[in-house]
Amino acid sequence: MEAYHHIAIHKETLEPAYPAKNSKIPDADGPYSILHMPALVPHSEDPDGLPLIEGLEEWQKNDLLATVLFPHFLLAFQGTSVVWYQVMPSSVDRLLLRIHFLVPKALRDLSNIDEIAEGAGALLSIIHHEDIEANDMVWEGLKAPVTMQGRLSPLERSIWQLNQWWLSELSKTGS
Repeated sequence: MEAYHHIAIHKETLEPAYPAKNSKIPDADGPYSILHMPALVPHSEDPDGLPLIEGLEEWQKNDLLATVLFPHFLLAFQGTSVVWYQVMPSSVDRLLLRIHFLVPKALRDLSNIDEIAEGAGALLSIIHHEDIEANDMVWEGLKAPVTMQGRLSPLERSIWQLNQWWLSELSKTGS
């Protein structure tokens, strides 16, 4: 979980609003990792047509937070909504992904909620197809015969955090 790929993969979707150069992965002391992507410009009314969730601090209204609770519970938070990525591994190289767009219950009565949900779904589909294409290329590279393990970039702290969690879990079982 990192944002540097936004520069190329999401150059027209995420990068203009949440530039990779401003992102950070805070130190984590639990079984989780957070990718904090500050918004380039604040927005009081989100272009998705939804009102901001009440009670949020200013940075929470604007910034995008991608989180993972290890090993694979993923959520993305933004001032108007939450996206839950329901990951269901089926084998070492396969998974089923269901993406759920979540908003406060009170918003279900908005007259244009179906239109808003459809627009959000379309945008999420575009972004995730960009990711899928990139991830498929990474997977092909990882399976290449000359591939060797290398060092992680400091920008890949989340991967290191997952590895530390995994090692801790394995040591509990004596594996």
